Amino acid sequence: MLKALVVATTLVMSASALPNIVQLAQSVPELSTLVTAVSAGGLVSTLEGAGPFTVFAPTNDAFNRLPAGVLANLLKPQNKAQLVDILTYHVVAGNVQSGNLTNGELVPTVEGKSVSVNIETVGGVYLNVGTQSAHVIQANVEASNGVVHLIDAVLLPPSPASSDNIVQLAQSVSDLSTLVTAVVDAGLAATLSGPGPFTVLAPTNEAFGKLNPEFLANLLKPANKDLLVAVLTYHVISGDVYSYQINDGADVPSLDKGHNLHFGVQYGQIFIDGHARVLAANIGASNGVVHLIDNVLIPRGVAKELVARMQ
Repeated sequence: MLKALVVATTLVMSASALPNIVQLAQSVPELSTLVTAVSAGGLVSTLEGAGPFTVFAPTNDAFNRLPAGVLANLLKPQNKAQLVDILTYHVVAGNVQSGNLTNGELVPTVEGKSVSVNIETVGGVYLNVGTQSAHVIQANVEASNGVVHLIDAVLLPPSPASSDNIVQLAQSVSDLSTLVTAVVDAGLAATLSGPGPFTVLAPTNEAFGKLNPEFLANLLKPANKDLLVAVLTYHVISGDVYSYQINDGADVPSLDKGHNLHFGVQYGQIFIDGHARVLAANIGASNGVVHLIDNVLIPRGVAKELVARMQ
């Protein structure tokens, strides 16, 4: 059915002036979600421009394959920057026909990073990014300002390129100096410098300053290293978790075994455990992503145990 729609559109185009890329997408029902996203990202005028552009266009089914809630979050005004990053990751400058792609080629996108091309004798053209793969299911749909290739998956750009790992990144931010001290004292610097990827909810110095001074001083004592490790690993998630992937009410396992983090999203703000708020999101490192938060998160039982040890 999809192929028939595209063929029909192509026949109309051959009989009259070619539509631009936006008009073409608007004429194909299976690209309605992409049209909505392009409008929300403020990219309509760009993709109506002279170009030429090559667009790898995810179908509605492709968007539906995203984890639950991701698309809804991306379409929110506060996540426009992330939406633009993803959409421009599907755009290439120039008119690139499928026949001009070569196996193993790295194709630079307008977003700034590249996608790799894999050409199979039977399957045709695939776009690969890390463990992600998108199949070109309809190629070379012509527009007046470029060409569109329909694909069956949405490609998420890799983490921002950086030479700094999470620990080095934290060391470069003066407002994370207390966190750096705690990570070193807990013996976690090597772990958070490793390949990961990790997502770190990083309390600022002001966040640590909200703790009772005696409580913090005792938490940093060598005798209480196990509790410090529990607190810090409660702020770490395995994998890259960006703000637009966080849904209201989500429970996400932390590296502190057996303890989940509870997320809430209200009025464009992200809260954790109803206690901490994300101040700055999506700070990329070579081995993950960091979100700055305004309070220290204490897993269940740690505060009670530390107070007992202080007595």
